[in-house]
Amino acid sequence: MNRPFIPYLALCLSAVAFSFTGPLLKLAAQAGADYWPTIFLRCLFNTTALLLLARKIPRFHLKSVFGALLLNLQFLCFAKAVQMVNPGTATVLTYTSLLWVPAISFLYAKEKISFLDILTSVALLFSCAICFADQLSFQEHLGMLFALGTGFLWSMALVITAKHSIQEETSALETFVLTGVMLILISGGASLLSGSSIPSREGALWAILGGAQSTLALGLFSIPLKKLESTKVNIGLSTFDPILASTWSWLIFHKTPARWAFIGGSCIILTLFLRGLLLILGRRKTSQISPTPSVD
Repeated sequence: MNRPFIPYLALCLSAVAFSFTGPLLKLAAQAGADYWPTIFLRCLFNTTALLLLARKIPRFHLKSVFGALLLNLQFLCFAKAVQMVNPGTATVLTYTSLLWVPAISFLYAKEKISFLDILTSVALLFSCAICFADQLSFQEHLGMLFALGTGFLWSMALVITAKHSIQEETSALETFVLTGVMLILISGGASLLSGSSIPSREGALWAILGGAQSTLALGLFSIPLKKLESTKVNIGLSTFDPILASTWSWLIFHKTPARWAFIGGSCIILTLFLRGLLLILGRRKTSQISPTPSVD
């Protein structure tokens, strides 16, 4: 039975699952766990679980390897960016993927990009910037380049993985498994080189819980990658993250969201409402002008 809503539902649920990444990393840090051992434990659990979910050893297809390399470079770029600029600035510059994805998907994947998609992407980028307006600082240029690079690398990885998943040349799960294997090696090496201590039982628990969270997020995320255009997938992710990040920060860490977060979140909701309204009106107009078959 054809259920066209399933990819969209999976995209929404994956976005919610992804939004717990920051809080779980922070809870592990509060329990005394160092950053790289936390990443190592998360990836070890996550990669093992995804292998079981895939039910087969990944094929080392060149496109899967390239996608995994891009995802790891994106992760390292963002880690470097937040060391050089504040997290708000790094996050907003990462959201430039809203502009990169339509351009790359049009040039590489030959996707049809509607004017409404472009308008939505630009409006969401401005709305996300408003969410972090009180944190924005553009003084450290090298850090800004790393943050912009994060958005570009994520866009490349998303478009490549989505295109070849739709064409069934590769599987998104295989790309995610390869990404995890590479990140296990990176985080394990970084833990040894930095002399990080072994996490406490509580810290390890939060790290493993983070691995379960990322497994759920990536497993769900692999579904829309097979069915939906990259631009729509990226719009879906960018819609939930700014709102939920402030929500979890308030509920879990009792940090009251700034006024700008409420304004930006309202702009995101308004953008989605107007997009939905324009889509409905466009479909009605199309149905009205469609010729009706005559009965002789």
